[in-house]
Amino acid sequence: MNIKEIVEHEPLTLGQIKELSPYSNHYIIPHKQMKAKIYGRILYNKQHRHGADEEADNFEQALETAGCDVMKLQWSNTSELGSMIDSSLTRIVAVMTHGYRGALRGSEGSHIPISDLLYHFNQELPQHLPMVSTNVH
Repeated sequence: MNIKEIVEHEPLTLGQIKELSPYSNHYIIPHKQMKAKIYGRILYNKQHRHGADEEADNFEQALETAGCDVMKLQWSNTSELGSMIDSSLTRIVAVMTHGYRGALRGSEGSHIPISDLLYHFNQELPQHLPMVSTNVH
């Protein structure tokens, strides 16, 4: 059986995915997700964001409906955002805030370039875990 057939027919564990990854040019995402547990973490900022609590609640409900085990955390200053992301890297992470010209804005004039966050994800996540998509609004 080749890797494509295994991915299409077998419910793989994270250990099995890690073991198979060096032998594939693509991320290994099994079609059968019976051995997978999906986590989500919502990191949201209320600074200058009327309705942020409701938006985060709606997003939490959507992730739970999709089968995620969700945790929602509020942040204010971008200096705390990095450590919150570090503690969340084993989960799906959504960062909700306002920003400008390629940066996220926090309280007291703090900001962090989006490219810094993406670089951080790429450096910290294991190679066999895909960064499925990046949405910047």
